[in-house]
Amino acid sequence: MAKGFDPIELGEKLRKKLIKGDKVMLANFGKTLQAKDSFRAGKIESDYFRIKKYRKPGKKDYFEGEPAGIASVKLGIFKEECNTVFLAQVNACNLRCWYCYVDEKNLQANPVYGKWITADEMLYYFLTVSRLTQHAKDPNDRVNILRLSGGEAFLNPKLIYDTVQSIKKIAGLEKKLYLWADCNLATGDFFWKYLTRKQIDEIRNFKNLGICVCYKGFDKESFHYNTGAQPKFFNQQFLMHRRLIEEDFDVYSYIYPVSIFSATDLERIDEISIEYLVQKMDTFIRRLQKNVSYYAPLRVTLPYIKEYEANKSEISPRRKKIIELQPVIKNLWEQIIAEKYRYCNYRKLSLHQIPTL
Repeated sequence: MAKGFDPIELGEKLRKKLIKGDKVMLANFGKTLQAKDSFRAGKIESDYFRIKKYRKPGKKDYFEGEPAGIASVKLGIFKEECNTVFLAQVNACNLRCWYCYVDEKNLQANPVYGKWITADEMLYYFLTVSRLTQHAKDPNDRVNILRLSGGEAFLNPKLIYDTVQSIKKIAGLEKKLYLWADCNLATGDFFWKYLTRKQIDEIRNFKNLGICVCYKGFDKESFHYNTGAQPKFFNQQFLMHRRLIEEDFDVYSYIYPVSIFSATDLERIDEISIEYLVQKMDTFIRRLQKNVSYYAPLRVTLPYIKEYEANKSEISPRRKKIIELQPVIKNLWEQIIAEKYRYCNYRKLSLHQIPTL
């Protein structure tokens, strides 16, 4: 097994370039491969924000579930009004996933491809767009969700705190929007190292907040193959996930079906059996149950990886095959979950109604 890199060490290096006082560097989409994809789902606002629509007419998107699904409940609005989000993308990531939809240039905290911005300024842009869309004829065009993504937002957890503080400055606003923060589970203790206990408590007390964590592999080998990081950091994902829910955050998780495969699996892709895939998924689910919580697998979704402008050069013929296998893998996952939780009534509930612990 190849050595790989240390994502925590890389994260520390990126932080030094990503943060300047109370400002964080956001990605500039102008003249990037990602910009071509963004226009298919929505549009780009001022080169530094994406307005992304998840569900298209006649189709279902996994974000209809959570965390976007809970937003309509929290805000007391129709589900359709939570289909489009205003997305701020941090210009750095400490993983290098082969299927990533973000250009490499927007993962390195390079100021040439970024812009320094405060949470107050970011909220101003969000509110401008949100207010302009509230009377849109199609409720699917209304923007009520502010999503902090990347890159990797948890490289600078203070961005979450600063955003919460900015929202609270405006009377009544915290009840009018939903804040969604993405996490790749590869930043170790950054959230606790770079925030005070008071700051963490203030984030927790912001009720309209959901954290969406993403697992990058089903075992050490697939984690290393997908991210380039050292295999040992696979186990750290469970520890961080558990720690976040112990802090009483509303945490949802997802894992891409393609991430079940390792480099060795890819070499023998035509020989992979259903039994082998089921065993991998079963082992991963057991780890979630043991290391995070018994209910954690019920709060997992499996969105599909697609071919994007930024990743198409990485999609070899063998990788194309595993992309095509995603519906099979997702169906197997659902069968395993149905069997494991056949006597659990929570399985029939919406994700936000399922306990975290």
